Amino acid sequence: MYIGSQYLYGDNASAFYATSNSINQSQLILRDSDNTVHGRLYGDTNGANFGLVDGDGEWSYLAAKDTSTSSSSSTTASR
Repeated sequence: MYIGSQYLYGDNASAFYATSNSINQSQLILRDSDNTVHGRLYGDTNGANFGLVDGDGEWSYLAAKDTSTSSSSSTTASR
């Protein structure tokens, strides 16, 4: 499915892909019918950071590529 300059597609096997138009970040935003954001699946900087961001934009789970993983609400993700 092509949406503007973004893509959603499957590989006819086991994977589902969401392709961002940004070279710096990708995110899947979960929100309700009132547009309240409940959280995000987020990745940035060439895969350096990947994780779950809560509705306030704070990392709930952060995997820093090849260095660490953490659960925290003290670091704001860029959006």
